[in-house]
Amino acid sequence: DTNTNTIYSLEGEDVTLFLQDTLLGGPNGLLVEGDKLLVAGFDIGQVFTVDLTTKRVNPVLDELPGGDGIAPFGDNLLISNWNGEIYAVTNDWQKEKVLDTKNLDINAADITTIPAMNLVLVPTFYGNNVDAYRIQTQSDQ
Repeated sequence: DTNTNTIYSLEGEDVTLFLQDTLLGGPNGLLVEGDKLLVAGFDIGQVFTVDLTTKRVNPVLDELPGGDGIAPFGDNLLISNWNGEIYAVTNDWQKEKVLDTKNLDINAADITTIPAMNLVLVPTFYGNNVDAYRIQTQSDQ
């Protein structure tokens, strides 16, 4: 729940409170990777890891305002923001802008990927369609 800084857990048919913390700054994008939950904070523009056992919140990336979608992409992550940008993020939390749709007025909200085809799928929030983009990062060149 972005507005209340709350993350819930769904197991089977049971929904329980997992974490509520104002540090999360409006949790929006979520992705479980191993023993960590990755969280993109919509309001404050930070990305966090949350230990699934201890629930310790660790900020790992700044300056990503309107954080929205998080998806695995090869050895990287792709993180989108509401402003229409998508960043490739490395294991050491370095980011590279790989897509910018601001001039098209397309908000890059939640995303998913087809890594084998180097594609990211972006639902257009108001456009009523899904756009596909081929992504190439600096490490791919």
